[in-house]
This record gives sequence, C-alpha cells and structure tokens, in this order.
Amino acid sequence: MRSSSGNRLAAAITMVYGLLTGSALYGFNQADVDRLRATHQCPACDLRGADLSGINLEGQDLNGADLRGANLSGANLKDADVDGANLSGANMNGANLNGTDLSGATLNGANLTWVNLNRGNLDGVDLRGANFGGATLKGVDLDEVNLNGADLTGADLNGANLRVTDVNVVTLTGVDLAGMNMMEASPDGGSPQTLYKANMDISDSGTTDDSSTLDGERAADGDQPVSQDQ
Repeated sequence: MRSSSGNRLAAAITMVYGLLTGSALYGFNQADVDRLRATHQCPACDLRGADLSGINLEGQDLNGADLRGANLSGANLKDADVDGANLSGANMNGANLNGTDLSGATLNGANLTWVNLNRGNLDGVDLRGANFGGATLKGVDLDEVNLNGADLTGADLNGANLRVTDVNVVTLTGVDLAGMNMMEASPDGGSPQTLYKANMDISDSGTTDDSSTLDGERAADGDQPVSQDQ
C-alpha cells in the first residue's frame, strides 16, 4: 500500500504537470492581457486561454490576436476588428458581436451559443464544429463559410446569406431560415442536414422546384428530422 507521503507526492506531481501542460496549451502573455484591459485594444496579442468574460471591447482592435480557448462569455465585441484573429475553441457564450466583421478569423470549435451577430460578416470563416445554439444571426454574411459539423440548433438566420457554403452534416434543428439565400449551399457527397422544424419560408435556395422549402415544411409538420438530400 502506498504511504500517505507517497500519495501527497503523486498528487503534487499531477498538479504541477497539469499547470505546465495548461500553460503550454493556453500560455497567454500576462503583459498582453494587462495591455488589453488598460487600453481595450491589443492587435496580434497572445491572449490564449485568458479570462476576458464580460469585457467591453466595442469597436476595438484585436486584429490578428491569438484568442484560442479564451473566455469571452458575455463580452461586448460590437463592431470590433477581429480580422485574422484565432478564436478556435473560445467560449463566447452570450457575447455581443452585433455588426462585427469576423471575416478572416478562425472560429472552429468555438462556443457561440446565444451570441448576437446581427449584421455580422463571417465571409470565408472556418466554423467547423462551432456551436451557434440559440444565436441571433439575422442578415449575417455566411458566404463561402465552412460549417462542417456545426450546430445551429434554434438559431435565427432570418435573411442571412448562406451562398456557396459547406453545410456538410450541419444541424439546423428549429432554425429560422426565413428569407435566407441558400443558393449553391450543398453538402459534399450528399451528407445529410437536419432540418427538423426549420422555418424555410421564402428562402432563396437557387432552385426552381422549391425542394428546400418543401423539406422545411415537412420537417415543421412531421415527427422526424428531414434531410436535405432526400
């Protein structure tokens, strides 16, 4: 049986290992964090894993910043410049991104639940595996976006532009797609999109047979999800 001193030593080693590996993964630069909090702007800064929850960065410059794994829940990023920023795995739950230009940013695996992204620009952004559950994305530009594996359950995409977007295996359960442009948006290899209870009223699907609208109507009335490739 291991002695109590041995157990304490093992626990200490485990804790130190966790701190070291955590720093390696999200080793933000404290000087950069201090600079951001003092000036509310920090282009090209190292902010990996930093706790920035609730911070007000409206209209500020975060161009090229490394925000991987950062906590931006409840933050105000309205009209902020995040061009080229890396937000992979960041927690942005409930953040205000109204009018924010995210084109050129990386958001794969990010938590974007309940964000406000009205009038935002996501043109060409990598959103693989991102979670947009309950998000407000009215009029957002999703042109040529990679939504492979993304979850948009309950999101509002009313009037959004989803033209030439990779929607492979994307979940659109309960999504409001009214008036959205879905021209040329199609999965690679015919993989399914879940459109259960999706509102696709007057969406521009770029087709002449209204098949996308019909799928949306059947999903709204039926008990089973309807795939776009049926």
